Amino acid sequence: MLSKSWVESKTMWFNVIVFALGLTAYILKGVQTGEIPLDVSPETLSMLYGIVGIVLRWITKQPVR
Repeated sequence: MLSKSWVESKTMWFNVIVFALGLTAYILKGVQTGEIPLDVSPETLSMLYGIVGIVLRWITKQPVR
């Protein structure tokens, strides 16, 4: 099996971008309203999706056939 660094993984970069966009939206929403939103918003779900994708990529040892 050929291996590659996580830096070369398109899946990892996609998940990092999704997380960063969710975090940015979350922060901007807090700046605009003056408070940190504690509800489950689309931004929160986006950050969660990004983190789950990153973790799954790190623990996956076999490629898809």
